[in-house]
Amino acid sequence: MRIIASTLNRPWAVCGDFNSILNKDEKIGGQPHKLIKSIPFIECLNNCGLLDKGYSGSKYTWCNERKEQDIIWMRLDKMVTNEEWDELFMKTSILHLARYSSDHCPLLINISSEEVKPIKYFKFLNFWVDEDDFINIIKEQWQNNIAGNIFWRIQQKLKRTSKALCEWSKSKNGDIFEQVTIMEDQVKVLEDHYSETLNHSDRMTLNKAKTELVRYHKMVDSFWRQKTNLKWQLDGNENTKYFHNIVRGRRKHRMISRIKVGNDWMDNEDQIMDIAVQFYQQLHT
Repeated sequence: MRIIASTLNRPWAVCGDFNSILNKDEKIGGQPHKLIKSIPFIECLNNCGLLDKGYSGSKYTWCNERKEQDIIWMRLDKMVTNEEWDELFMKTSILHLARYSSDHCPLLINISSEEVKPIKYFKFLNFWVDEDDFINIIKEQWQNNIAGNIFWRIQQKLKRTSKALCEWSKSKNGDIFEQVTIMEDQVKVLEDHYSETLNHSDRMTLNKAKTELVRYHKMVDSFWRQKTNLKWQLDGNENTKYFHNIVRGRRKHRMISRIKVGNDWMDNEDQIMDIAVQFYQQLHT
């Protein structure tokens, strides 16, 4: 696999019986699993840039079919993919089917390139608090007089504050990822110009641009740390690829590909949405 990974620069996936598990949760019965046994498999996947795609259905894919006291269940069969695959086939899903003529269960793989566009909700960005006028935006919206009961007033103030923060951030900072690219290009131009003139004024302009570039880099860094809940320092410029992988993994983990109603499984997106709406309507009526 490492040889294949070193020669491929395109979407690829590996599926089948790996005869190894990633952690103790993928085994039940027999001797307790020791993590050291999984390390070679984990290192191989990391070296190849492959991630486990997860599954739905029964938890284990293999059974040794022994008597009760000696029976062992393990998740040996899985599908792993690289980043390019996840970008191209966002809705890849794996279903563990029932075992019947083998000690392994079949895997039903559904591959789709249709991208699921999540509903965008308000998200407070931590780097906002470092802006000088952040508090003023909060005060201005929170001091507005609103008629109604206490709960209505709080709800409306929160709504207006979130809208004002989004508009303020868009106006002041714009697209922070695009601004990093713009400022990097600008710094390069100013550096070339200063190297030719060696003028003090040009040097001050260059330093000002570098300061602004650092500010945007810090905002991007804060954004990814908040989005991935990471709290430690990593090497490199925001480690964008690493952060993207984590975000995609969490998004995949939250995705509902099918749902069981009674004895029936539903895998149609519209059906899943209708069932969810009906459930909460009944819950609150």
